[in-house]
Amino acid sequence: MTPDQAKVKCRKFLSFLLEDYAKHIAEPARVKALVQGLIDERINEVDFSNQLQKPCLVGFLKVLVPL
Repeated sequence: MTPDQAKVKCRKFLSFLLEDYAKHIAEPARVKALVQGLIDERINEVDFSNQLQKPCLVGFLKVLVPL
């Protein structure tokens, strides 16, 4: 996977979290803050996944976020 492909996949995934996933939970502001923290490198992939309660995302994020 090229860095450009990784950027597109990561952008689509984070957009999904912000637009669709956040609508179906009680705290959409929390999801937005987590995504921003990931982008700003204030939170790592493992903590991000744990706070979303989706540990299955760790591998996906560890590959895409650094790219």
